[in-house]
Amino acid sequence: MIAPAGVERLLRARVVHVEDGGTLDVVTDPGLPEAALLRCRLSGVLVPEPDDPDPAMREVAGHARDFVEVLVLGKEIAVRCTGEHDADGRSLAVIHWRDAEGTWSNLNADLVENGLAAWSVEGDGLSVELAGVPGRGADGRSD
Repeated sequence: MIAPAGVERLLRARVVHVEDGGTLDVVTDPGLPEAALLRCRLSGVLVPEPDDPDPAMREVAGHARDFVEVLVLGKEIAVRCTGEHDADGRSLAVIHWRDAEGTWSNLNADLVENGLAAWSVEGDGLSVELAGVPGRGADGRSD
């Protein structure tokens, strides 16, 4: 079932590709005829980009991608789509995954807690807090 734009939904999915630390391709409702490929951007967090001009940020971006791959690639997850999309058409989402003991965890928060991303700050759209990410000041620019 496709929900109208702007409507939050919770989907069962399997991660089939990790583009970078903040972008995942998932197949929703795996094994069912309604299965669909969905490209998700982690909502509420800023993950350094692999093409960042700062070498330290590119290194963090690589670690973030590896971290996400280890935790969720090929695994079944729960995707909470916010109902919004970014400028590239990716569905903004919060990803929940289960560890070996079956405990659910929030991937978006896990990236922040491990110093691989920062919570994004709403506002003018230009400044984003990257607290805890090495080499970035409070305005999101290189130190």
